[in-house]
Amino acid sequence: MVLVTTKKGKSGAPRVTFTSQWGFAKRGKKLDVLNAQQYHELAKDYAAAQGRCAAR
Repeated sequence: MVLVTTKKGKSGAPRVTFTSQWGFAKRGKKLDVLNAQQYHELAKDYAAAQGRCAAR
């Protein structure tokens, strides 16, 4: 991105100011998550272990 601003001129030699930043980031750990079928099976097993009616 370049930002150019102008102001009322001043006497003397022209002056240029430049500022730059850069960096990098390390991606966090990837979490292992369940898909819909795996979650359904887990919920069914949990309900059965708790003595509740399990979803079909």
